[in-house]
Amino acid sequence: MGEMMGGMGGYGGMGGMAGYAPQRLTASTPPEPRVRRFFPETLLWQPQVITDEAGRASVEVPLADSITAWKMNIDAVSAGGQLGNSAVDLRVFQDFFVDLDLPVALTRGDEISVPVLCHNYLPKPQVVTLTLESAPWYEVQGPVVQQIELGPDGVESIVFRIKAKEVGTHELAVLAQGLSLRDAVRRKIEVRPDGVQAEDLQGGVLSEAAEHTFPLPPEAIPNSQKLLLRVYPSMFSEVIEGLDSILQMPHGCFEQTSSTTYPNVMALLYMKHTGRITPEIEAKAKTYIAAGCQKLLTFEVRDGGFDWFGRPPAKEKLTAYGIMELTDMAQVHDVDPAVIDRATRWLLGRQNRDGSWDDADSRQAQTGPDSRVCETAYIAWALAQADVRDRRLDQALEFLRRNVRETDSTYTLALSANALLAVDPNDAFGRRLLTGLQSSFRRSGGSGYITSTGAGALYSRGSCLDIETTALSALALMKVNPFADVVSKALAWLCEQKDQRGTWRSTQATVLAMKALLAGTRPAQESDAPTRIEVTVNDANAGGIEVTAQTRDLLHTLDLTSHLKPGANAVRLTRKGGREVPYRLVGTHWMPRTAPTAPPAGELRIDVRYDRDHLNVDDPLQCSVQVTYLGAVPLNMVVVELALPPGFAVDSSAFDRLVESGVFARYEMAADRVVLYVRSTVPQKTIRFGYELRALRPLRVQIPPCCAYEYYQPENRAETLPCAIVVE
Repeated sequence: MGEMMGGMGGYGGMGGMAGYAPQRLTASTPPEPRVRRFFPETLLWQPQVITDEAGRASVEVPLADSITAWKMNIDAVSAGGQLGNSAVDLRVFQDFFVDLDLPVALTRGDEISVPVLCHNYLPKPQVVTLTLESAPWYEVQGPVVQQIELGPDGVESIVFRIKAKEVGTHELAVLAQGLSLRDAVRRKIEVRPDGVQAEDLQGGVLSEAAEHTFPLPPEAIPNSQKLLLRVYPSMFSEVIEGLDSILQMPHGCFEQTSSTTYPNVMALLYMKHTGRITPEIEAKAKTYIAAGCQKLLTFEVRDGGFDWFGRPPAKEKLTAYGIMELTDMAQVHDVDPAVIDRATRWLLGRQNRDGSWDDADSRQAQTGPDSRVCETAYIAWALAQADVRDRRLDQALEFLRRNVRETDSTYTLALSANALLAVDPNDAFGRRLLTGLQSSFRRSGGSGYITSTGAGALYSRGSCLDIETTALSALALMKVNPFADVVSKALAWLCEQKDQRGTWRSTQATVLAMKALLAGTRPAQESDAPTRIEVTVNDANAGGIEVTAQTRDLLHTLDLTSHLKPGANAVRLTRKGGREVPYRLVGTHWMPRTAPTAPPAGELRIDVRYDRDHLNVDDPLQCSVQVTYLGAVPLNMVVVELALPPGFAVDSSAFDRLVESGVFARYEMAADRVVLYVRSTVPQKTIRFGYELRALRPLRVQIPPCCAYEYYQPENRAETLPCAIVVE
């Protein structure tokens, strides 16, 4: 029996299709076209196909509506570890078709010209009538019906100009009618709000009934509101909630790549521990982990150790994080032990004579002894987690025993406790540190937390550091007493700190919170009676959620958006049977901007200027950017996101030069933005640079806000105002 995985991706439009002779329709009246609306970038990705004993498997492929060529790659692994690979081409073509060139998204109020391309591969000319379908979400700025003449094997385009009126995900459809054939295409586009988002998170533990009120101001932007009920029957369901959101975050450095890989590792460990794993789930998870592992290895520096962007010199703390992650990964996936060994030997070779570590960043910033204790505790914990038994680790633990008393950082105390107890759960000094941590525990209703000052080993501050400190304290306490009241309250508080996307804002906070929640997860009792939650909004039935023993590890979501109305919305939850369950109501809406002012400026400032606001098609638009840091201490990992307006192309050569010159460590291109990474910056420093956009079509749109933020403390953020631009 073997496992097989395959994927099919489109790789370009079709030309004249040499050697291809499709059947042609010759009826005098064109048939009604089937509307083409299914346009995935990847047609099939199925990493969990299990073959029969003869190595055969049957897979149904839902063919897309794209007129393109697909490349199918099939990889197979036998039970004995033998590998196989095959590739198959699949071409999809029709003689006459039409297509739309839509941007990724528009902002409400944007006006844009939409090119419609018409392809005629018939041996005779065609007079084609193109009709734009009417829809309430936009208004047409011009004719809705146009005609073009196409010669044999001809391709021509026309444009329809539209103005986006309603927020939401919509469809735009065009019908093309020729002399003997018809075609129709329908594509999706997102229309974003032109305002400021307001967020309202409410929740708790549902005992019998609960009532909440969500105000929706009458002046809120129509269709911008959303209200979701999320029910978490287990700690594991809390963990899996944010996985989709994590995948959408920037992931250009080692730690950000880890954020998309580590959760899969922990989830697979949990499912194996609870016996809930299936061959299909295991094959799928292992495929994602394998891809993440391969990318992580690209950040390894020669001679051992890891760097955020794979450039020497390697960094001590990041290498420790890599050792910890690869050690956990090795429990569910084949990891070359030589990689962990190289990193471990390199890290031990960087140790100071007194048993401590301090990396180049700390030395450059001239941080004090507290920083050395913090970094030593983090590295020692990682080595202990990797089951390293070496006299140099013993020296590091002895350094902690001598010096940790001098720190007032609860984060460092929690790290030190984890390092000591990972080597010996009965370590007397580590247990005394736990006593001190419990005295710092702050209770808040049914939950509790521990705050910390300063910065974490990987630079987190503020609320993210509090999350890490609470998670680390819970992890250490669970080694001594997993059923302690403080532990359950800390885990409850961690659940309460999730943002609307279901994550804990930064990578390190998210991973440590997940580790704590999974460590505190208990397998559900199969005999549990079902839990039924009934929901009303404004006294009207809004549906319900049922949790069974078989679905207890799943996140349950109910969309209540359609029941909202302007004003105060009363939401009532009622539990029928079963046990108490945590829940969260996530409400958002957008308000119009009341004044042309940017959000209050903090330590970071960003200013983006364009050389003009009126230009013609094919004209360049010069953009000047200035990012300033006004804080008092050096800052690590600043992310700059430059919004790309619809209907423009960006010249990436400027960003290539900025990376080559060292201004930025890396950049990533997306359809609607450019993401730039500043590895570190010093106080009172300003980064100035420019880049060029080019207008592709007539339009009147908003350039969305650009922003700069500290990756390890996202609250430290600055953004620009949107600005209007016109292309004639």
